[in-house]
Amino acid sequence: MELVRRLTDLKEDLSQGMPRPVKNLMQRIINKIQEEEIAERASEILKFPDDSLLDISGNVVQLKDILASKKKTIVNIFRGEWCPYCNIELQAYEEQLSLIKRKGAQVIAISPQTPPKNLRTFQNLHINFNILSDLNNRLLHKLKLTYKLDKDIQNLYKQFGFSLPDLNGNTSWELPLPASYIVNQNGDILTSFIDNDPCQRAEPSDLINLL
Repeated sequence: MELVRRLTDLKEDLSQGMPRPVKNLMQRIINKIQEEEIAERASEILKFPDDSLLDISGNVVQLKDILASKKKTIVNIFRGEWCPYCNIELQAYEEQLSLIKRKGAQVIAISPQTPPKNLRTFQNLHINFNILSDLNNRLLHKLKLTYKLDKDIQNLYKQFGFSLPDLNGNTSWELPLPASYIVNQNGDILTSFIDNDPCQRAEPSDLINLL
């Protein structure tokens, strides 16, 4: 099943029985992102910024070196293991990984989670591509993807068991807007998918056709 269809089904399942106050808070997040025009600002970036990231073992890796290792790289920005949309998206890229490799390309995923949390994601989803940690959102700030959750949303996340300070190792309560890019060896962004609705994601097959 195509990713977009899977995510549509997930959204419908999650909305069933969801209390109206919770739905209102969720919509408030989207409204905030739209008002700040995060997707529009982020889409203006033409060069993927370099930074030092951490792999799932906690080792420092340089992003530019990873990008330079293949002609093209699909870079997936995801929020964390707590996000069911992100998990389905990562699994969709894993399902297409052999085709991506045959095209001489690679996939990497980047989140604000700490390396141990990314390791758990890697293991639970049986991922076979790099998942990297951007601690304190340094790279994500450069990409202009971040937004801050207000106190009401923070309390809602805590009720769901999603304590971002524990997951991400800082108290900023910032998240990235999910995004997907195709980047060449020089760091040029060839195409990107960024939507102000965090539930919307690129269809992997559309990106693969551009490799």
